[in-house]
Formats: sequence, structure tokens, C-alpha cells
Amino acid sequence: MAIAVATMLASFPLIIGFVQATSKARQRAKLAGLAGRPVAKTAYYAAALAALYSLRPATVTSEDYRMPMSGFCITVVICSLAVFIAYDVESIHSSKSIVLGGMDVVAKTAGDPEITRYQSGTFTCIAYAFVGAYVCIISRLLSRINNNDIYPISFHFYSAWIISAGLVAAVLRHVMHLLFSDTRPDTVILLGFATGLSPNLFLVAIARRAFN
Repeated sequence: MAIAVATMLASFPLIIGFVQATSKARQRAKLAGLAGRPVAKTAYYAAALAALYSLRPATVTSEDYRMPMSGFCITVVICSLAVFIAYDVESIHSSKSIVLGGMDVVAKTAGDPEITRYQSGTFTCIAYAFVGAYVCIISRLLSRINNNDIYPISFHFYSAWIISAGLVAAVLRHVMHLLFSDTRPDTVILLGFATGLSPNLFLVAIARRAFN
């Protein structure tokens, strides 16, 4: 089940790129059908033809997009599998982790159930940060492809977005715990999802809090 969901999530960008390529091919076919008409001799036809052929659809078969799109899909697959499988691996939450536990588990002894409880909460925050980031990225990807404003570097940016969202969510979880002693589960979920939508905004908030 987890593999199927991860594959489905990773395939969305590929499907979007395929739809864009199909749309551009149809537009080119329509212009090619006017080649024998008087309009084909006008400057407007030449400009439309040049503009349309200058657009490179974001498909994995293109040399420009192959590595960026593959990297993004691999990032989505790994994060998806981690989100859906990690709860079944108890050692991930029971063993002390600097990312999942922060300062809260430093003084606790190994095997303390509080370690598992706290680190599970942090992982939940990270998981919902991935969900928020993925939802926002797919929305932006659709918008940019629709406006022909997508570039290979965009997929590297989206991969970095997902990874940074998880790390920022973990830091925010620890900061919230230090400030308010204990954080409600619904607050942890909302915090993670909001961080995924805009990790840069929350990163700035952390920096300002640190300087204050």
C-alpha cells in the first residue's frame, strides 16, 4: 500500500508534464495545418510558430528535465515511504535522535516511554510538513506549467523545498515545546502542515525569535 501511494504521488509531475507535451503537440499540429494558407505568409504566423517551438514541455524524456524531474520524484518516493512506514518501525522513535528528540530527550535514559512519545510527535510534525509542501508544490507546478513558466531548476527547488520543510518543522516543534512545555497533538499537526506550505516564512520566524 505504501509503495503504491508513493508511486502515485511521484507520478503526478510526470503526468502533468505529459499532458503539457500533448497540448503543445496539438497546437503545433494546428499551426502546421495552416502552412498552405495565405496566413502562413504573415509575420504573426511566423511569430506564433517561433514562440510555440521555443517552448520545451517539462517531460522526463527531455535531456534538460530528465535529472531534475527524476530527482524530485525520488525525493517524493523516499519521503512518502518514510511517512507511511516509519510508524511500524518502533526503533526509529524509541532510539534517541538529535532531529526527532532535540533537547527534550538528552537527559532521559534509553527506554523511557517519554522518548518514544515525544519523538513520535516530532515525526508527525515532519510528516504533515511533507503533506503541506507536496500540496503547495503540485498547485504551483500546475500553475507554472499552465503559464509556460517552468524551468529545470524549478524541480531542484521543489526537492529542496520538501527537505527543508521537514527540517524546519522539526526545529519549530522543539521550539514550541520549550516555550509552552507541552504541545497539543492538533497544534503539532497544524504546525507541520503550515510549515510545509511556506518553510521560508517559518525559518525567518525562528531566526527572529533567536535574535530576540
